[in-house]
Amino acid sequence: MAELILGAVAFGVATPGVIIAFAECGKHIQKRIQTFNDAPAIVKELDKFGYELHQGKIKINLELAEWANSLDDIDQTIKDSIGAHINKLRAVVIEVEHCLSDMVDKNGQVRRFYFTFIGGRKAQRVVKVLKNWQNDFFNIIALIDMRNRVSRQDVSLPRSKYAPKHCTLLSSHPELFFGAAEVLRNREAQEISVLVERKQLFDANTISDIREIASILASRSLQNASGGGILKCLGYREQGNCAELVFEVPQCEDRPYLLSDAIISDRSKPYGGEYSLDSRYRIARQLCDTVIKVFSLGLVHKSIRTDTILLVIEEEKLDDKKHLDAPYFTSLGSPYLTTWTLLRKATGTTSGPGISGTIEDFYRHPKRQGIQPEQRYNFGHDIYSLGVCLLEIGLWEPFFISNNTTTLSALYKEVAVQQGFVKKIHADQIEQLTWPAIVPKVLLFLAQHVVPQRMGFAFSQLIVACLTCLEGGMGDPECFKKSRPEAATRFNDLISQSFTFTSA
Repeated sequence: MAELILGAVAFGVATPGVIIAFAECGKHIQKRIQTFNDAPAIVKELDKFGYELHQGKIKINLELAEWANSLDDIDQTIKDSIGAHINKLRAVVIEVEHCLSDMVDKNGQVRRFYFTFIGGRKAQRVVKVLKNWQNDFFNIIALIDMRNRVSRQDVSLPRSKYAPKHCTLLSSHPELFFGAAEVLRNREAQEISVLVERKQLFDANTISDIREIASILASRSLQNASGGGILKCLGYREQGNCAELVFEVPQCEDRPYLLSDAIISDRSKPYGGEYSLDSRYRIARQLCDTVIKVFSLGLVHKSIRTDTILLVIEEEKLDDKKHLDAPYFTSLGSPYLTTWTLLRKATGTTSGPGISGTIEDFYRHPKRQGIQPEQRYNFGHDIYSLGVCLLEIGLWEPFFISNNTTTLSALYKEVAVQQGFVKKIHADQIEQLTWPAIVPKVLLFLAQHVVPQRMGFAFSQLIVACLTCLEGGMGDPECFKKSRPEAATRFNDLISQSFTFTSA
C-alpha cells in the first residue's frame, strides 16, 4: 500500500501531491495498527510516527520544506539535503509497512513467536531509524530561515512575576545555582524548579548584554527532537552588583547535576562506571543536536564545556522509558547547555579575549586562546569545543580533577609525555601541558588511538572531524566563514552518519 501511495515521492519534495501522499501513509499506518489485538509497546511507537506523519509535527515540517524548496534565496545545500531526507523518509515508511505486515496474522493477532525472535528486534531497529531521521530532518528544518530568528521582548523579572524561594550553588560551578521559585501564570502562583546563572555587573554594557541574551533565549522553543537542548529562559533580573538569567528546569526525578560531575564520580570505579554505552551515545547525540540548535538561531555559544552541560532526569521521560523498557533508558538524563553570558550573534564581531592558562581555555580552539585570539569566533569554534566534550564522553575520564588544586588527568599527561609532546621534566607543569600548540595534538591522539576501543571507530571519527573542522576535517574550512548553512548541513550529515549504528 505504501509503495503504491508513494510512487511519485522519489521525484522530490517539489513534486505535487508529495505531502498529501506522506500524510495518507501516516493515516494508513495508524489504521493498520488499530487492527492489532494487544499491540506491544514498540508497535505503539510506530503508531505515534503514523500520527506525526498524518497530522503532527512531521507533516508540518514537510510542508515547511516544500515551501522552502520553492524559494530562490534558500541555500542550495539546504535544498539538496531536504531532497535527500525526503527520499530517506520514503524508504523508511515502506519499511514500516513491511514490518507491520510481517508481525500479525490475517486475524490481526500478533505472531508472538515471530515477534519474540525476529519481529521485536526488527521493530526496534525501525523505530531507531525513524527517530534518527526525525532528529536529522528537524535540524535541517531549523536552518531554513536564518533571517527572522529573534523577536525582541521585555524579559525583566519583577517581584510581581518571579519570587525565588531558595537557591543553592550547583556543584562547584561559581555562576550556576539550582532551586525553586514562584512564578505568576494565568493569574495564579505556580512553584517551579529553576536554574539561575549569576553574573557580576561591571558596567552598563554587562546588563545590556544580559538583557539581550535573555530576550534571544526567551523568544524561541529550544527543545531538541532527540531530547535535551536549551532550558526555557524566563528572563533576567538585577540583584545588587549582579545580574541573573533565570531558566525553568523540567520536573525531574532528582537534583540536576553537571556532566563533568557525572564523569568525575565514575573515575574510581571499573571502566565505564555505572552508565551504559547507550546512555553515553545518547547524550553525545543530543549535544550535537543542541549545537545545531544554537547555530540555527544565528548564534554562537562560546562556552561549551562538560562543566556547562546540565543533566536532567525528567520525570515524564523517565516514566515513558520504564514503560517501554527502551534499550537506551539510563539515569544519566538529558543534557542542557548552560552558561550563556558569552552568547553572541554568529555574524557579530566576537573577537574578545579569553583568559590565558585556564580550564576554560582548554576547551577552546588554539586560535581562540589567550588574551589576544588570532581569529574571530565562528560556528567552527563551537564545534571544536563540542569535540573536546565528546572526547571526554568517549573516554569517560575527566580531563581536570578539582580538589584543593586543579590537576590534569593521568591519561592526558601519559600521552603528552610518551608521544613527545612535552618533556618528562614538565609532566607535572600544567602550563606546559596546556600550551595551545600541545593540547590539540594530545586530544587528537586520544581520539584516534584510545576512543575506538571504547566507543567505536565511527564515534572516534566524529571527534576527529570536530577537533579539525577548522583545518579541513569536515571538508573546505572556508565554509565556516563563507557559507554558514553549508557548514551546518555538513555537520548535520556528519552526526547522522556517526550515530547510524548506535541506539542514540
